[in-house]
Amino acid sequence: MSLSTTMPIFPGFKPGQSFTPPTRPVRSPMWNYIETAKWNNSRQQAINGRVSLIKYWINPLWTWEWTYGYLYDDPSGGAYGLGLNPFYPQPIPATDKGILQGFYNATGGGSLFAYQPPDSVQGGSMTPTSVVGVSDIFTIYGANTARQGQIATFSGLTGATFLNSQNLTILACSPLWIQVYFSHANYPQTADSGSVFCGQLLNVDGNLNAEITHPIGAYPTLPLSGTPPTYTLVNESVQLIDCSTLVVTAEGGSVPSYTLEAADTISPYQGLVINFASAPSNPITVSFNYYYACRFSEDTLEMSNFMTALYACSKFSFEQDRL
Repeated sequence: MSLSTTMPIFPGFKPGQSFTPPTRPVRSPMWNYIETAKWNNSRQQAINGRVSLIKYWINPLWTWEWTYGYLYDDPSGGAYGLGLNPFYPQPIPATDKGILQGFYNATGGGSLFAYQPPDSVQGGSMTPTSVVGVSDIFTIYGANTARQGQIATFSGLTGATFLNSQNLTILACSPLWIQVYFSHANYPQTADSGSVFCGQLLNVDGNLNAEITHPIGAYPTLPLSGTPPTYTLVNESVQLIDCSTLVVTAEGGSVPSYTLEAADTISPYQGLVINFASAPSNPITVSFNYYYACRFSEDTLEMSNFMTALYACSKFSFEQDRL
C-alpha cells in the first residue's frame, strides 16, 4: 500500500509540533511524550562471553505513548472560553474528546490508520530571497520544508550564480533558511531569486531500482576530518506516502520516467521502490509526504473526567505496523 489517504489519518499532533500545516483537531497532548524504537535481534552468548547477534529486521518498528492533559468536552462550546478549536477552524459535530473517542472506536481499537509525524513533509521547492556566505558556509533564505542531510539543487539564481547547477548537502535548516557548504570566497548578503529544489537522495542500483527512505539521524565519523566533517546518515524505509506529493527530479531538474512499486515487493528493499525506465543522470532526488501505518496498542481507552467539561487520558499509545 502506498497511498496514505486509503487509511484514516490520526487527528492529533505531538507536544511541540507545529500547528500549521497540517492542522489536526484534537488538542493538548502533554509531556512526557515517549517514542520507542524496537528491533528484533537474537543474541547468543558463548561460554567465553562473546555474543553472536542475528538481526532479523532491517528497519525498526516504532511505538508512541502520549498523555492528554485535558480533552475538551462541552457540546455548547462555552466552558472555560475554549469554544471552537482555533487550530481547526472548520466546525465538526464533536468536541475534542468526541473526536478522539470516535476515531479510536471507529478502528475497533485495532484497525490500521495513518499517523503523520512532525517531519512528514520531506523536501520540496523553495524560492530564495537572499544569500550570504561566511567561511564557505552559505545560508539561503526563503520558506522551505527541507531536512538536514537532503540535497539542495540550485538553478536560476540571479545573485549567487556560482551556486547554479550545484547539488549540495543541507547541513542545517529552519523553516526560513537552509545552510550548505561550498568552497567560495565570503559573500555579502544579497537579494536573490531563482529556485532551489530540496529532496532526499536516491541511490539507483543495477536494476534501476531506488528505495524511498527518510533520515532518522546521523553521527560523525571519528576522528573528525574534512570540511565539513564526514558523517554517516541513518535512514529508514518509507512504506506509506501520499502519492500526490511525490516528485522525482534528476540532474538539471528533469523528471525521469519511472513507476512506483509497492513496499516489500522488490528484494532486498522493505520500503517503496522507484523503478526507472532508463538510467537517469545523478543526482536523483525525491520529495514526498510520508506516514506510518499504525494500530492502537491496547483494546481499551480510559478517560478521566476531572473537571466539568474536561477529561484526561494519562496513557494513549499506538504502534507502527509493518506493511
